[in-house]
Amino acid sequence: MRLPKLSGTTVCLISGAAIIIASMTDTAKNAAARIGAALPRGLRNNNPFNIRKSAIAWIGKSGNDGAFEKFSSLELGLRAGMTNMRTHFRKYGLDTVAKLISRHAPSADGNDESAFVRTVSKAAGIGAHETIDWQNKALLARIFAAVVRVENGRAVELALIEKVITDYKI
Repeated sequence: MRLPKLSGTTVCLISGAAIIIASMTDTAKNAAARIGAALPRGLRNNNPFNIRKSAIAWIGKSGNDGAFEKFSSLELGLRAGMTNMRTHFRKYGLDTVAKLISRHAPSADGNDESAFVRTVSKAAGIGAHETIDWQNKALLARIFAAVVRVENGRAVELALIEKVITDYKI
C-alpha cells in the first residue's frame, strides 16, 4: 500500500491501517510553551508547595529552577510538600495552621502570613490556633489543598491530594 505524504504530518502503517501523526508547527510549539509559561511556577516545576532548592534528596527530584525544587511529577511534588509539612509537625512541634504557615511561608520571605493562615484555616475548617489531628486524613487533605491553592493561585484536584496522602502514608 502506498502511503501519502502530507505536508507537516507523518503517516504510519499499523496493522494495515494508515494513521496520520500530525507534527506540531512552530506556531503550535510556541503556543504550547506560552501555555506552560502561564502556569504558576509551582505547577510548572511540579512543586505545588514551592519547596526551595536544597540538598535534600527528595524522591522524584529532577533539579531546580535556581530557587525552587523541580519534580518529575505533580504527585511526587505533592508528596515532598506533604512530607515537609509532616516533618515540621514532628520535628518542630508545629501543630496548628498558624505555626505551620509561619515556617512554610514566613512574612520574612515576602508572604502575607496572616492572610495565608486565614485562607488555609477557613478552607480547611479549622481554627488557626487549633491543634491539627494528623490522623484525620480528610482534614490533612483540606489543609494541603488550601496551601497549594494559596501557593499557586489555583487548586489541584482534591482526589489527587487524597491519593498521595493514602499511597505515601502521610
